[in-house]
Amino acid sequence: MPPAIPGKPIDSDIEHTLRQHVAFLCNTLPHKFPGSQPVSFGSHHLQALQREDYWVCEKSDGIRLLLFIVINPRGNVQEVYLIDRHNKYYEQDGLVFPHFTDPIRSLRDTLLDCELVEDTDPRTGMKTLRLLIFDCLIADSENIMDRPLTKRYGRIRDRVYKPFSAMLTKFPEFRKQLPFQIAVKEMKPSYHVASVLSSLPTLQHTSDGLIFTPVTTFYVPGTDSNLLKWKPKADNSIDLLLLLHFPSSTRPSEPDLAALPRAALYTWLGGSQYAFFDLLALSPSTWEKWKASGESYHGRVVEVAWEEKTEEWRVLRFRDDKPNANHVSVVEKVLESIRDGVEPEEVRSSLSFLAKRSYFVARTSSTSDPRSLERTRRRPKTAGTTATTAAGETHQINVGYHAPCG
Repeated sequence: MPPAIPGKPIDSDIEHTLRQHVAFLCNTLPHKFPGSQPVSFGSHHLQALQREDYWVCEKSDGIRLLLFIVINPRGNVQEVYLIDRHNKYYEQDGLVFPHFTDPIRSLRDTLLDCELVEDTDPRTGMKTLRLLIFDCLIADSENIMDRPLTKRYGRIRDRVYKPFSAMLTKFPEFRKQLPFQIAVKEMKPSYHVASVLSSLPTLQHTSDGLIFTPVTTFYVPGTDSNLLKWKPKADNSIDLLLLLHFPSSTRPSEPDLAALPRAALYTWLGGSQYAFFDLLALSPSTWEKWKASGESYHGRVVEVAWEEKTEEWRVLRFRDDKPNANHVSVVEKVLESIRDGVEPEEVRSSLSFLAKRSYFVARTSSTSDPRSLERTRRRPKTAGTTATTAAGETHQINVGYHAPCG
């Protein structure tokens, strides 16, 4: 179970102003989460890893967030927020980030890509909430999304983490007021993938795969076809919208909310459009557990994986941290990864020989300027409140019509 997001939601007017400001800094749309999203790994990506420069890190099974540091012009006071994938802002008390040139000054507009995890000490069982920073979009009011990963990662360490860590060393009493601990996520050249895979069992938080980040390309808001998410073949999953369709009760106009419903899964088409994908095999025993829990399951995003033995979709967890199900284009890529999955040994053997090639090692340590490369930014399109059935028909989806369970 992912940890809860710390902090408090903010006033809608202030949130609107902050969204506009972040959109201005990132050159993105204000109503969209500006973070980058990976694509699922397929066997054809092995050639890309051999051909291009990539860094690899473990894929934490936590909550994806952005950390936003901003100066409030009223009073010239620094404020810190966490931004979730719903583009909701949570104000954080107790966090202070000094400026890298002068610890007396405050760091200005800075936007960091992070994952919130809950680490558990295997000896004591003590749990620690930790924010792992792995990328930087804005550093002290400077947009660095068009810089290579080496530069962006360096800004995290030099301009954010080092001054922050030095402050805690000088004033250790500040640690008591922190809402969570902060660390920079370790990333390595892709040819070190074997050591990263070997480290997964030793982590104090759950990890469900690897992330391969391209070194020389830009940071891309939304889906980035060069940013790769690898999972073992059996662990590839899809996030789908779950709608429960109940049979009629003795009163034809009212559904029987106690009866076993038809559990339908839908892919996202963009905007408010959804298309029927498949049925979820909901057993009577599982339905009774859901009812007894008192939770609402209808209209939620659910993460499912394909069970080859039973040829059914298996529920992994509910993804309330995600505002939408996976887009149909993402679903197609995940299905391709399920059919054409890459096992750990294939990844190891494909990349291990690169470490022996001195020119490749030298190349991955370079900091080539990617500004000569072309980049196209995708702009999302709005759509109506419709859905497509299994027969291909488009119709209105009323999530509120089918009453939630419990």
